[in-house]
Amino acid sequence: MPATGRSNAEAPPSLRLHADRNADRARLAAGRRRRLCAAAGPHAAVRARVRAPAGRAARRRLARRGIARARRRHRCGAGAGLEYGHGCRPAGRSQRPAQRRGRCSRQPPHPHRVARRWRHPGMAGTAGAAMTHARGLTLIEVLIALLLLALVCAASLAFVARGRAAHRGSEAEARLEETLDAAFAILVDEIRMAGYLGLAAPGSPVAGATALGAPEPSDLQVSGGCGPSLAHALARPLVVVDGLFAAAPETALSCRPSPEGRAQAGADTLIVRRANAESTTAQAGRLQLESTLRSARLVADGGRRLGADARRHDLEVGVYYVSADSTGQRNWPSLRRKRLIGGLRPAFQDEELVSGIEDLQIEALAGPDGGPSRRLRLRLSARSDLDEAAIPGGRRRRTAERVIALRNAEIMP
Repeated sequence: MPATGRSNAEAPPSLRLHADRNADRARLAAGRRRRLCAAAGPHAAVRARVRAPAGRAARRRLARRGIARARRRHRCGAGAGLEYGHGCRPAGRSQRPAQRRGRCSRQPPHPHRVARRWRHPGMAGTAGAAMTHARGLTLIEVLIALLLLALVCAASLAFVARGRAAHRGSEAEARLEETLDAAFAILVDEIRMAGYLGLAAPGSPVAGATALGAPEPSDLQVSGGCGPSLAHALARPLVVVDGLFAAAPETALSCRPSPEGRAQAGADTLIVRRANAESTTAQAGRLQLESTLRSARLVADGGRRLGADARRHDLEVGVYYVSADSTGQRNWPSLRRKRLIGGLRPAFQDEELVSGIEDLQIEALAGPDGGPSRRLRLRLSARSDLDEAAIPGGRRRRTAERVIALRNAEIMP
C-alpha cells in the first residue's frame, strides 16, 4: 500500500500501484520476490504477506536468505523499485537466463572461498593446512628407501675400497723405486771404485798380496772362514760369479750365506777389492794399504814400511750377493754383503744392505776389438712386501738396469 495509508483504489491514478502479473505466483510461493509496475507513474515494491517463522533455527535461515538476497542484488546492480530473484533473473519475467538478455552474468567464485572448500575440515582456519598435514609411509615406500640407502652405502664402500687399493698400490710402487735406487747407489759406487790403490797406479803390484786360494801371510791372516786369500787377491779387483755364491767361478766360498744359510738361486755374486777413498792413520788389527807413487804394500800391525811420505788407506773387500732371507724375516730376499772389518785381527762380517732385492745380474759388455771390457750392465729386481691378489704371483715386482763404466779395473767378458 502507498505511504498515505489509502487503498490502491482510492489513490489517484498517478500514484495508483498496479500488481505485477506474477504477484499471485509470488504470493503463493511464500518468500519469493515480486515486482510491481506502474503504468503511468513510479513503481513501488509490494511485498507478500509472509508469516514470521517460529523457532530460532527458522529465523536464522530467514536472516541468511536475506543476506544472500542483498548480496545478489548488489552484485547484479539492481536499481530502485526493481528486485531480482535467484541467479539475477528479474521477478515477473519468464525464467529465461539473464545471460541471454545481456543483463548480468554469474561471477566466478572467489578464490578464497574455493580454497576454503578444499581444506581439511579439522584445519579450516589454518594457513597451509594441506602442506602441514602429517602422512605416514607405506611398507613399499620404506622398503624402496632402504634399498636406495643400501645401494648408496655399497657404492660408497666400493669407492673407498678402490681408493685405498690404489693408494696402497702407489705406495708399493714408490717403495720398489726406493729399494732399487738404494741398491744401485751402493753397487755403482763400489764398482766404480774397484781397483783403487791410493797413491799407487791401478794395477800396480802390491807387496803381501796373494792369489785367491793361496795361503795367507802369517802377519796378514784374516778370520771369518770365507776362504784363503779372499781379501789378498788384489790382482783381481773385480770378480763376477754367474749364478753362484762363490769367490770365483772355480772357487767356492767357505762361509755360509746369512742369515739362514740360503742364497737366492740364480743370482750372481759380485766381489770388489779396493782401498778406501779417505786416508787414515795406522791401526793394528786392521788390514790396510800403504802406498806411495812408486809402490804399495799390505800391512795389519800399524807399522810403517814405506817411509814418512807413504799414505795409508783401509782395505775394503766386499762380497755382494742376494740371500733368500732377511734379518728377522724368512723367505724375504735381501741384498747382503760380507765385508772386511778390523778388530783384534782382520775378519769378514755379514751385513744386510737392502731388503726386497730378489735378483742380481751382472753382464760384462764387450770391449773394443774383443779386448778387456771396461763396462758392466747391472740389472736388479725388487719385490714388494704387499700381497695383492689381482697381480700375477701375488706381489708387485720391478726390474731396472744400468750401465756402469769402470775407472780403475778391467774385466774380461
